[in-house]
Parts: sequence; structure tokens; C-alpha cells
Amino acid sequence: MKSADTEEVVAAWAEEASGPGYSNALYWVLLRETASGPKFGRLRIEALQPEDQPVILFALHATAAAMQRLVRGYASAAMRELRSKK
Repeated sequence: MKSADTEEVVAAWAEEASGPGYSNALYWVLLRETASGPKFGRLRIEALQPEDQPVILFALHATAAAMQRLVRGYASAAMRELRSKK
């Protein structure tokens, strides 16, 4: 993962990905540019691969991914409800 000294982490979430012959336990990290200038406030997403994760993040991945699935499900339901009220 690449991150500049002028970026801050806004959010991070765990995700499990798999397909025929592979699986991956990564974290997605949302970064925001904090330096003044034309890129100020710019958002971007980077993937934090298992080999780059500190031991604690690696150990927490299964729990974090399960929570992310729950939060995503409830947020999706809330957004559907809001759209139906319009």
C-alpha cells in the first residue's frame, strides 16, 4: 500500500475475497489528502494486503470482516428504506 505523508486514514474495512484457486483477506483503506493545494480533500482507496498487515490487524480480520458484512447489510436496508420514502 502506498500512502503519502500528507494523507490521513478516513476509514478502513476488512473484506474477504475468493474465487477459483485463490482467497485473500485484505483491508480497504480510504485515504484523504490533507495538504493544501489542488489535491486537498481528494479521496482514494488502497488495499492493505495480508503480508503488509500488522499482526493485530491480521488477527482481527475474520471478526472485522464479519462486522463489515453486518454493517453493510443494515446500511443497505436503511438506504433502501430512505429511497422508498421519496
